[in-house]
Amino acid sequence: MPVIPNFDAGTLGLLLAGAVAGGFVNGLTGFGTGLSAMPFWLHAVPPPLAAQLVASASVAGQLSTLSAIWHAIDWRRVAPMLIAGLIGVPIGTLLLPYIDLQSFKRGVGLILVVYASVMLAAGTRLKVRG
Repeated sequence: MPVIPNFDAGTLGLLLAGAVAGGFVNGLTGFGTGLSAMPFWLHAVPPPLAAQLVASASVAGQLSTLSAIWHAIDWRRVAPMLIAGLIGVPIGTLLLPYIDLQSFKRGVGLILVVYASVMLAAGTRLKVRG
């Protein structure tokens, strides 16, 4: 059983800032909770705990809208992403304790910079054909 660390005010502030950023972005776009919250949370808690926070916050954010979109879900289109998530999340969670914290932070930062740059350069919404 993991020990819950004793958080100081600065740590709690970073956790709250991450939650606010994640909730704000999720409210605007419908996704992105993890990428918005993770930079804050990685400064406050170790990667395994940050990953659990991201997973919990993301699921909670999406569950709050599920009843409104349930009728429009096309399970044939959702199935590949659902299967990939069910396989990838446990593997990634198991690997987190073995990843260097600084490398993980740099990797998340690089993903954010590249993603934001691509979206800015695209100029319009990218469309996925299905």
